[in-house]
Amino acid sequence: MSLDGFLATVVLLSEGITFTVKDLVSGIANTIGGVHLGTPKTDKERELVRFSGLKYGRNICIYQLRAISRVTLKGIQELIALCREGLG
Repeated sequence: MSLDGFLATVVLLSEGITFTVKDLVSGIANTIGGVHLGTPKTDKERELVRFSGLKYGRNICIYQLRAISRVTLKGIQELIALCREGLG
């Protein structure tokens, strides 16, 4: 899968609004406080903020981001191995 394909993968659906990997990472970084806490400007950002509240004892957006991170790390294992070989 290409980077663009990965970033376009839908990972959340809330109130009929779909969120891609890119939407989630950007929203967490720029609206929910991952980098800075911003004011939501679009309906999608407002829904992400609303949805990011605790559900079943966990922040669903952060939980999804952890899952995306696991997939990303698994996908780059071959690259990591090649880098380590080059350093050795």
